[in-house]
Amino acid sequence: MYTEDMVECHGRGRGRSSFDCFQEAFLRKKLEDRSRGLCWDWFLGFFGCCSVSRLDRGFGGRRYDVFVPVLGIRGRRMSGLHVTGEERPQHPPGAEAARHLIAVADVSRQFFQGTGVAGPSDDKDRVLRNLLIVSMSFVLLFTAYLSMQNLQSSLNPEAGLGTASLATIYVALVLSCMFVPTYMIRRLGLKYTMVTSVGMYMLYFVANMEPSWYTLLPASLLLGMGGAPLWTSKCAYLTYLAQEYADQVGELDSAPFVAGFFGVFFMLFQTTQIWGNLMAFIVLRPPNLTEVAADIDQCGASFHPTEDLAMLNQTNLGVVSRVQTYTLSGVYTCCVLSSIVMLVAFLDPVRKEVSDPNPPMQLLVETIYHMRRGYQQLIVPLTIYSGMQQAFFSGDFTQAYISCAWGVQFVGFVMISYGLTDATCSMAFGFLVKRVGRVPIVLLAALLNVAVMILMYTWKPRPSEVHNFFIIAMLWGVADASWQTQINSFYGVIFADAREPAFANYRLWESMGFIIMFAVQSQLRVYVKLVGLTVALVLGMVGYLSIEFHMSRENASPT
Repeated sequence: MYTEDMVECHGRGRGRSSFDCFQEAFLRKKLEDRSRGLCWDWFLGFFGCCSVSRLDRGFGGRRYDVFVPVLGIRGRRMSGLHVTGEERPQHPPGAEAARHLIAVADVSRQFFQGTGVAGPSDDKDRVLRNLLIVSMSFVLLFTAYLSMQNLQSSLNPEAGLGTASLATIYVALVLSCMFVPTYMIRRLGLKYTMVTSVGMYMLYFVANMEPSWYTLLPASLLLGMGGAPLWTSKCAYLTYLAQEYADQVGELDSAPFVAGFFGVFFMLFQTTQIWGNLMAFIVLRPPNLTEVAADIDQCGASFHPTEDLAMLNQTNLGVVSRVQTYTLSGVYTCCVLSSIVMLVAFLDPVRKEVSDPNPPMQLLVETIYHMRRGYQQLIVPLTIYSGMQQAFFSGDFTQAYISCAWGVQFVGFVMISYGLTDATCSMAFGFLVKRVGRVPIVLLAALLNVAVMILMYTWKPRPSEVHNFFIIAMLWGVADASWQTQINSFYGVIFADAREPAFANYRLWESMGFIIMFAVQSQLRVYVKLVGLTVALVLGMVGYLSIEFHMSRENASPT
């Protein structure tokens, strides 16, 4: 095997050493042994299947950007990754791809099994320990936050207080993305930027013990301002860990280790919807699980959060006691405190100076200038829709359907199925996109959303029809998995030469979708929002398919 590959390698060009050829053959053989069945390259962020023949084509110059946080599966396929390391052009594309996949596989194996292959074991164990600490601290934090976000419209429905607080969070998040991260990291360092940002989240859960306009909105503003530096410092810290780990194992190229570390992080992060919603169900469930709301005629598409509030106070939406509210907020506050303690007590501070490649004002100017691009203008409607559909599901479906007809106690129970489906399909779509392409998966998401919105428009929710709650949640999770994975990867494809302003636009317009839906949540009936979502989806698909059509014509035209 090795001899044949070495002879073939020598026949492809001059200047190749026998060692280089043997190394390529060895890596290719090792990859063949490891990649029967599932392939390790899903840690690279796009969850694909591979073969040695595909590795001969390499990655086509596409690398991976780890500086774009995603909720749920949020690993992205990008156009460039700026990490330090020497270029190694003497290796052919197949060997480089094989090297990347094997390195990523080693990272994941050593993380879960605690084993190593080279370098001082203590240093490698320390790096992997820090990876676990960062990952688990985020799991604790977002176990609390994502579950509380799902419950806000039901726990604090008076005058739309809950959704107003969520809108405030995303407004503050948009503003903080441009200025706050660089300022905090330069003054506090990566570790204590994370600690401070998590502390800014904690006040939000304390405020939910006594929710009012004077407590919840300031806490929401503070949380939103802490979101951007939290994710930025986390990304920079994990990148530093991956580069240090690559040094320990003697690899000059740290890119595959960066991808592997982020793959491990998001594997653990995706479980937050499960744990948080499970906590909510346990704390809020009523003593008698068969209790039914007295009047549920207004639940569903005709529901109005403000006008129907008096009716809701007589049904399951109003049975959450003060003790349950304090207990739930207290449990979530303890999760956040545990996250802070874990970071302060166990996370090693980095001694490396981290510089910001783009000053905030420069990024702001580039973000605005980037809007002049035709592709960006066409993809904006679908990006806004991505935020709108997430906000609608967490704000309106949970209140107008689950809480109104079945009870707020069961919001977490239903949302567990949503989280499981979202995470599972995010992984599955990575395999499918390699086989069927991106367009069928996006079309599937659009069709599922339309079908579910028709069901939500026509169905009168009843506690006796429990299966429909789970069907809606699971189908919406399938569609959301497609939107999150495919829209992000699509940005990386069409804006390969402008990574940072492109994803700044992505964060901006998706956040605008959240803001729009949370802002009107208490003002409109659900069926009006369903119509608005449908219009936004149609406009978004027209823009998206226009880009795909134009790209296909460009690729088909002779060069």
